This record gives sequence, C-alpha cells and structure tokens, in this order.
Amino acid sequence: MPITLASPLSLYSILGVWLTGFYPIVRRTILLKSLTGFNNVQPRANVNRLREKYPDIAARAERMEGANAVSHTAANFEQYRVPRYLHHLKRKRDSTPMGGSHPCHQLCRSAQRNLNLFSLAFIAMRMLYNYIYMSQTTQAQGDLRTVVWTVGTIIPAILIVKSGNAALAAAV
Repeated sequence: MPITLASPLSLYSILGVWLTGFYPIVRRTILLKSLTGFNNVQPRANVNRLREKYPDIAARAERMEGANAVSHTAANFEQYRVPRYLHHLKRKRDSTPMGGSHPCHQLCRSAQRNLNLFSLAFIAMRMLYNYIYMSQTTQAQGDLRTVVWTVGTIIPAILIVKSGNAALAAAV
C-alpha cells in the first residue's frame, strides 16, 4: 500500500512530537561534553561549570534547557495527542459492524488528509520553536518564538473545535 497524505499516519506523528522534545537536551548534553565534560552525578551544575569558561555558550545551553522544559509540558504534548486518539477511535468505530456508541467516537471527524497536514504543521512549529529558542539573542527573536509557540498551540485547538463541531452536528 503506498503511503500518501490520506494514509493513517497521524498516530505515528505522536512519536515525532515526543522526539522533538528531546532534541534540545541532547544537543545541550553534546555541547557540554565537548567543552567541559558532563558530570552525571550533579547534572544541574554542568551549565554553571560551562559559564566559568564560556559565558556566551552557557547562555545558549540554558536556552536549550528551556526549550526542553517547554517541550515536555502537558500543554504541548497532551493537547497534541488527544485529537489523534479520538480520530482513530472514530475510525475504529466506523470499521466495526455494530459501530460504537461512546461519545468520543463522534469526535475528530476530520478527513485523514487534514489530520496528517495538521500533524506535519505542528511538528514543523515545534522544530522551528526549538531552533529559535536555542538560537535567540535578541528581543525580536524572543517575540518570534512566542508567535511560533502560539501558532503551534492553535493547531491542535483547531482540531478540538472541529471535533466538537462534528459531535454537535452528529447529535442534531
């Protein structure tokens, strides 16, 4: 079966989003190891040791930690993951002979192609957010980071609203 935008790929994107959250901390660890070594007994002190020799690079390492912290918040991952599960519950219900009666089955009636496009857009926003967060040095770049985060948050919110609209339409 050829893979297209109409293929059910959005559940796989959950792994992609999860991995984008680890990218900044892996980069930070590689940076620390290459310059001052990594003390795994006191991992929180590594950036302080780096600051003594390389203050500018230490500031970048702190931004990498910040990007990692934001990537693993419930606002990021859970909001992204839930609409995909609901969509696949709906698909499963539609493919069973008796159907399903659980209210969640009425949610996320978006076409698979749209769900895949939303998934790709969200992953792109997360990657761009991480890049900007780790590289920013000016207030304007920080403001751009905020805009990218907001757009990335709106993407799953649109799916949740579309799901609610579909559930309302199905109930009427």
